Parts: sequence; structure tokens; C-alpha cells
Amino acid sequence: FLISAAGAVSGGLAGAATAPPNFLFMIADDLTFRGINAMGNQEVQTPNLDRLVEQGVSFTHCFHQGSWQPAVCVASRSMLNSGLTCFRAQKHIEETPLWGETLGQAGYDTFIVGKWHLSKGTLNRSFKQQSKVSPGMFESAPEAYNRPAPGNTWTPWDTSLKGQWLHTRQWQDAAVDGIKHSAQIWSEGAAEHLRAQADKEAPFFMYVGFNSPHDPRQAPKEFVDRYPAPQIAVPPNYLPEHPFDQG
Repeated sequence: FLISAAGAVSGGLAGAATAPPNFLFMIADDLTFRGINAMGNQEVQTPNLDRLVEQGVSFTHCFHQGSWQPAVCVASRSMLNSGLTCFRAQKHIEETPLWGETLGQAGYDTFIVGKWHLSKGTLNRSFKQQSKVSPGMFESAPEAYNRPAPGNTWTPWDTSLKGQWLHTRQWQDAAVDGIKHSAQIWSEGAAEHLRAQADKEAPFFMYVGFNSPHDPRQAPKEFVDRYPAPQIAVPPNYLPEHPFDQG
């Protein structure tokens, strides 16, 4: 799932009728459209995403073209940032002008925080400024990944299992080390950079990549408690048996 928003911020660009737009791009890893209230799932509470859907444009019939490896994380990001199809992105992304790279050459301040999951070369080409850039997969205790399983009694809010729970000193100059969820660290970094753009003349392109809800599926207890498992409807595509195997 991804959202992009364009518009001017206060400062030098706000009063310029012909000023180029600013771009704020957010991508959530493995978030299905059914995970958003405004897209039709009334059980889910997503007020901020709902506002973005209602105030912008949403697409209901977009499909992933596939991947050249078991995970689609790298393939999806390769296609989005290069404009290449899945059939060409694997071999040609390193030689193709990328989204952030093109905007940077056009005078944009380009910035990234969060998950990239492509090569270091494409990262450096795409962004003039890099904040806290995360790996494709987080280090974590096996209990956070290998579930459900007999005897696995882990909880998503158990910060000792690492995964989405990160030590802040790893990602920022903190006087006292603490533990925060990756989504909070990325969003705080984005908000800080966004505020810093208010008085700048150059337009900006900001790329915010969230690792969640990709596994390990971890979250603060207050959010998990909103969705008691026995009360949540099973999605229609979770069939007891695949249609190919029936009859």
C-alpha cells in the first residue's frame, strides 16, 4: 500500500503560483487494501489513512506484477522507483534513472527515512539526504517470526524480541537509550524533516518507508487490544480449501 501527496508548504513556495509541487511519499510493507477502513473493511480503525484516501485519489484495481524471488519487497520497490516492469527491473534498475534521482537533478531536496531494501548504489543516487534507513528484515528472536507454533506464547508488545522494537540510540543521537517501534521512529524522523522544509525555497521529495505491518508483526499492546482475535472476521480469501483442490 502506498500514498503520495503533492502540495506547497509554508515559506518561499507557498505564494508562488507556478512553484513545483512538493512530494511526500509513504509506503507500508505488506499492508493489504483490506487493512484500511476507507477501502471497505469496517473492522479496522485507520482514521489517518482514511483521511488521506478521502482527500486524495485511491486505486482499487492495481495488481503486483510478480517477483524474481520469494518476497515481493525488492520487486515492488524496484518497479516503483524505476518505472520499469517486473520483467525488466531486476536486470536494468542499476542503469535506469530513478524517481528521486530525477527529481534531485531537477533541483529538488530529496530525503529518505525508513525502509529502502534496494542496493546502496540506488540509495545514494536517489537521495541527497538520508536519515534512519532500515534493512529489509529486522533481527529478531525466532519466537517473533515462527508463529503460530505449539508452545510459542510470545506477545507482539514484547520488546525483548527485537524485530520492530528498536533501540533509539541505534538510529539517532539520544542522550538516553530507549526502545520504540520502528513506525514511530520513521514517522518522527519524517515529521522533523518536514518541519525543517517550511522556510526553504527548493521543493522537496520525501520518501517514508514503513517496515510494518511486514513480519515480525509487532505493535504496542494498546493497538493489539483493539482487535480481539475471536471477534475478528476471517477474510474471504482465507478459504478452508483452495478451489483447485475441491471436488
